[in-house]
Amino acid sequence: MNENENFKMTPLDQMLSSESLQVLKAAVPYAPPSMQKFLSIWSKMQELRNAMNLFPQAPDMQAMSTADTPKPSAFDILSEISQFAVGETKANLENMTSALAAMQMFQAMQNETELNKE
Repeated sequence: MNENENFKMTPLDQMLSSESLQVLKAAVPYAPPSMQKFLSIWSKMQELRNAMNLFPQAPDMQAMSTADTPKPSAFDILSEISQFAVGETKANLENMTSALAAMQMFQAMQNETELNKE
C-alpha cells in the first residue's frame, strides 16, 4: 500500500469503536512490547462485544426492519464499497461500477427501442 493511501473507517467500524478505543489502538505501538499483544487483543474484544450488543438476536425485529428497507442496487453497493478501498482494489471496483453503468445504459436504450416498436 502506498504511504499516502489510508483506509477510510467504515460505518460499521464507526459504530463498533469509540474515542477511547481509538486512543488505545493508537497507543499500542508505544506500549512496552510485553503489553502490545494484550492491548491489541483487548481492543478487538471490546469491538466484538460492541458488535454483539449492536445486533441483538430478535428475529421478529430483524424481519420488520428488512421489510421496510429498500434493497440497494448493485451499482449503489459497488459505489459505496469503493469508498473504502485503495489502490488496485479501488480501481477494480470503479471499473466494475463503470461496466455496470454501461450495461444499465445499454439496457435502457434497448427497452426504449422495444417501446418504440410497439
